[in-house]
Amino acid sequence: SIEKECVQEFLSLSLEEQKSAKSYAQKFGPGEGEAIQWTILADNEQIVTDAMGEEAANKSPFKVDIPWDPDVNKVDYNETFFKFFFPSLAGKAKLLDKWLSDPRCPRYDTAKNDKIVFHREDDEDPDKLIRLCITLMIVGSLKVQNGVENLWKRGPSEGFEPHANFGQFIPANYFECFVAGFPFLWCDEKYWYTDPKLLPWEVVLPFFDECNSKRNTLLAVIYLLLDESMSGWRPKTSKAGGLPNISYEPRKPVDLGTMIRDAAECKSGVMAFLDIVQDVVNQRRKKYTDEKSHLPKGEKVYVHVAETLRQAEGAGLERGGWLCGDAFFGTTVQHETPYVSKFEDEFGHTNTKDLARPSIAHMMYEYLPLIDEHNKARQNVLALEKTWPTKFGFFRVLTTAIGMCVVDLQRHGPNTSVSDEFADNFDIKRMANLIGKALLSYLTYKNTAAPQPTQRGSVPADSFARITDKFGSIHRPKKNVNDRLRAVQLNCYICRQYSDKQQNTQWKCAKCGMPLHNTDQGREQTCLEEHLQSCNPFLGCNLMTRSSWSLPNELRKFSAADDQCLSATRTASLPREATPSPPKRSAKRKRGDNASGGVRKTRRSGDSPPRARRRASCRAPEESSAQTSCLVPLVPPPLTSVRSHARAADPYLEPAEGPRRCIGGGERVQSGAGEGGDGHAWSPQTAANCLSTTMVPP
Repeated sequence: SIEKECVQEFLSLSLEEQKSAKSYAQKFGPGEGEAIQWTILADNEQIVTDAMGEEAANKSPFKVDIPWDPDVNKVDYNETFFKFFFPSLAGKAKLLDKWLSDPRCPRYDTAKNDKIVFHREDDEDPDKLIRLCITLMIVGSLKVQNGVENLWKRGPSEGFEPHANFGQFIPANYFECFVAGFPFLWCDEKYWYTDPKLLPWEVVLPFFDECNSKRNTLLAVIYLLLDESMSGWRPKTSKAGGLPNISYEPRKPVDLGTMIRDAAECKSGVMAFLDIVQDVVNQRRKKYTDEKSHLPKGEKVYVHVAETLRQAEGAGLERGGWLCGDAFFGTTVQHETPYVSKFEDEFGHTNTKDLARPSIAHMMYEYLPLIDEHNKARQNVLALEKTWPTKFGFFRVLTTAIGMCVVDLQRHGPNTSVSDEFADNFDIKRMANLIGKALLSYLTYKNTAAPQPTQRGSVPADSFARITDKFGSIHRPKKNVNDRLRAVQLNCYICRQYSDKQQNTQWKCAKCGMPLHNTDQGREQTCLEEHLQSCNPFLGCNLMTRSSWSLPNELRKFSAADDQCLSATRTASLPREATPSPPKRSAKRKRGDNASGGVRKTRRSGDSPPRARRRASCRAPEESSAQTSCLVPLVPPPLTSVRSHARAADPYLEPAEGPRRCIGGGERVQSGAGEGGDGHAWSPQTAANCLSTTMVPP
């Protein structure tokens, strides 16, 4: 072979010629350029050129200018994330709708019944809802709760932080459909409805290929560090938990799951290449494995060498670059910074010693923790895998990939021209918070299946249901054949805050059954809108379980008054005026009873009936005298008389102006206008009401 011919040609030289040779060319092909040139140094020669100190090492590793500014209002980090670090979402919403439209889809009934549509043709970005769901996954790391069920709750939680209320951004059924279909958006359609236990790695490999392609256009790699990352996955019911295979690495913090061999660009710490470790058979089918090498004897490429070659090629390592991993080559020039060795002397004191070491060793030990720090920020700080628990292994792998992209965006910051103080304080949590900022502006969900706004409100019609009786009927039973049907009605729960009058309604909330109006009742919001947006456990939707619709007194806004007023609870607890009870009928008062002689006792002509006596005793003195007199005044009484009659008729009557206090029957109302309490004015409506109350004959 050509390789052996080159070796034999060099060995055919004399011993003196071999000692004086300055170079050696190892050919691996018939062409002129298909050869590797080796420089041979004499015993007294050293490498004096420091490859680590070249000008290329001081350049920015990014090929493109990525927006970044300390003023976060000048940069849309959500746009930066999806444009430069995440695979393209173009056409993915239409693919998800197609996946949901097949009866074989596990979410087919949900998508059909709820009219779920992700692709919005009329929007500026038709795939906006896919982008919204991925953003919600990132923002979920900022919340205390985890899982769809908890993150879509509203109202106060058991601790300091309230529930996340992600339902304000998108309905839970939409997000559940996204979670089910997200792993299939990059794979071939032949895998869509395959048994989940039989799915191969080809389901998610196209996603990682696009990630690697994005990094190739983004990074100019000169220094490359190799390591691996783990996507934690602990099967409970099967050997691999639905994945084709899982890996076990006991030295890793997350020791069981999907292993990803990755390479990080050393200057920025951004992942340059990701490669999933598959089963043994598929690993041996990868490029360079067991291929014939260019060594003189033509040995096969070993597995670890093939892995290194794939990482260098996939990351786009530039010619003359440096790769650190299982083995490395480089200069022996001493670095200016010595290695500080620490040791304990015989007296127990810690001493240090400076040791000279080559530049290549200094660079390697400086960059070795890069991928470990990347994994720590993703697994322990961002912790998307813990935020979104799942039973689908491929969704877990993609969740890990999303976390890697977020950490890559955050690591881009320290390699820009901004100040070090800003870059140091730009941690991963703050990065996730800025990515989610778009949810408060343009990244919103619109319910296209809802009816257009009308005079009765703009709330979706499926939020309402008719009130029924215990038999499920919306009408009350007829007492007579000719009676008209009457709807089953209840008092509107929201309206009870504002008035003590009965506000009946035929409708209720379809989710929790609260009786509600769909009209505003003169307020800014309809009763249903106020119900759905409220975080109060008594007023909100599904915030508490209840057996009856009783409204607490502290929520009754119509009974709230100034500080000088008695509370509604105190007023209700005031002792009632003692009134004589009507005489009870004897149980023995029956016709033919010997005790009563069989004759009913009749009331004497001068006695008043018990009910009339009770009514008279309940009246105030002024009212009783006015109504028992047969003389009705033809002219209005003086204002003082009007006020006294008004107080007697309604002890809670309020003046038009000035402070007030609630009193019992018969007491005078005093205000701050004068010492005697008669300095306040009464409105014409109040005076007219007082006149009508006083002048009514008995």
